[in-house]
Amino acid sequence: MLSALEARFRILGDYEVVWESEHLMQDLSRLYEKNAPSNADRALAKVGRPPFRFVLVEDTSPRYTWVRSVSQLVEPANADVISLKEEFRSWFHEKYQVHSSTNMRECLYQSVLILGVDNLEKALGGIERVKKLLDKDLEGCHGWYDWAHFFSVMNRCVDYLVLYDFEGLPAFLDADAITFLCDDLSRFKAAANLQREKGRAERYLLVVGGKQFSVYVRVVGDGYFDTKWQIRMLSNRRFTGDLYVPTIEDHFFGLWYHALIHEGGVTRRRSKQLNGLVREMGLDWLKPQAMRDTLAACSILSGFMIPNGYSYTKPLDPGVKGNLKARLLLPSPSSVRAGLVGRRLLGNLVRFVLLPGREKTQVIGRMAKKKLLSPWARRQENQ
Repeated sequence: MLSALEARFRILGDYEVVWESEHLMQDLSRLYEKNAPSNADRALAKVGRPPFRFVLVEDTSPRYTWVRSVSQLVEPANADVISLKEEFRSWFHEKYQVHSSTNMRECLYQSVLILGVDNLEKALGGIERVKKLLDKDLEGCHGWYDWAHFFSVMNRCVDYLVLYDFEGLPAFLDADAITFLCDDLSRFKAAANLQREKGRAERYLLVVGGKQFSVYVRVVGDGYFDTKWQIRMLSNRRFTGDLYVPTIEDHFFGLWYHALIHEGGVTRRRSKQLNGLVREMGLDWLKPQAMRDTLAACSILSGFMIPNGYSYTKPLDPGVKGNLKARLLLPSPSSVRAGLVGRRLLGNLVRFVLLPGREKTQVIGRMAKKKLLSPWARRQENQ
């Protein structure tokens, strides 16, 4: 097999990998992004028993095509890698004794978890070409040494960002929990080695530095934010040098939306964070009292959301109760599609902020009834 690989590819690394039997099923389930199999003997008969040979190769002239995998996924794959894997498998009596990644994303995901960051970078730099014994489980199997270790692996194998409360990372987490946004929930949970928290369907536990941290994982399409907004957040994310976070605009408006909608109102802690972002963005016209006032906040947030095609969406997570008053004042999907609310909100924004409290309430009440309420809320109002 090595001779055939050398004839077609450039070998970057050659390892004999030994996993502890105690964590074998956990390692396998994380590597293949699936739940741990109920029958260990059957699973090992299918994929083979450790130790195993792990060879990292470079294809300087790849040919990609669409293939259907054993798990029935249709995905882009390196045609020569798939062809060679099928040839190798035919040399054995057992069916699945040879495995391979199919594309670059899967290769990075599996390689960094098996090798670790240092070994992977040495291999990619052409330093690790001789056979090496690697007596270790997957990265993070026993927990992560620290946040720097955690993010160094996650940066290389999943598309994610930390939504908020990331200011102290990777030195420390200055919050009770950490919230991520990703595009693939199964891959993120497997890479991070998350364990579901008992009694909390959407909350997980992450071990870092010997301590357990609560983790929320939001995924594109889960309604936590508008799907368009989630996609753009990930597409425009910025790298701090240690981890991925939203752009300053997405951070500000996303944190404001989160505080107002998901947390029920802007607390003193959130107000301090938002005021810091207001100064950083140079929003001299935005006053602190407007951020704490539900009517004013919804008006300004709507002025940001409508031009971008964003609307309020109901989270799939039943633990997120939401702020009924605020979400009724934000644009609904139907109003955004019809373009009914944009001009009036944007045209009256500055004048509205300067109005006295009573007049402000009256203006927003009229606008909400005519423009912003969802069809369901309008029917309730008419009844």
